[in-house]
Amino acid sequence: MTMDHDKIRKSVNARTKAVRRKARESAGTEAELITRQLDVVDLIVNGATVRQVSNLHKRDMAEISRDYAAGLAMLRDHSIDASIALRDEITARQRALILANMPRARGGDRVSAQIVNQADGLLASIWGLRSLRVERPPRPGDPGISDAVAAYLVGLADSVPKK
Repeated sequence: MTMDHDKIRKSVNARTKAVRRKARESAGTEAELITRQLDVVDLIVNGATVRQVSNLHKRDMAEISRDYAAGLAMLRDHSIDASIALRDEITARQRALILANMPRARGGDRVSAQIVNQADGLLASIWGLRSLRVERPPRPGDPGISDAVAAYLVGLADSVPKK
């Protein structure tokens, strides 16, 4: 027994509509859905299994898995925004601290110089500059090049007038 393509398409569309309707009805309001998704993330992160959460919320495990993924996506988006906002706030504070202490640091005040140095270090850390590696250029493999450079440097030293 074979079904034609139109019957298959209508059957799939009907099942899809039924699943979507059931999901909307079971979700309730948007706020309830978001609350459930965040609750699912909280429970799973704290050690509950998907089956346990499924039994608790009286939902199938596939729906709980989707809720978990959606909840994680919400948290990730908020945490990225919060991280960027915090980094920008810290950057502004440290720049203000540097600007306020730089004149005294240039004047020789040791405490101000330490404050500027620590603020610079914090800025380098939060912007990820501490992890950068500075590559040194490779040493020349030809010994003639290093001899020529040494001779050039000696010539420069000899050409500088001595007082």
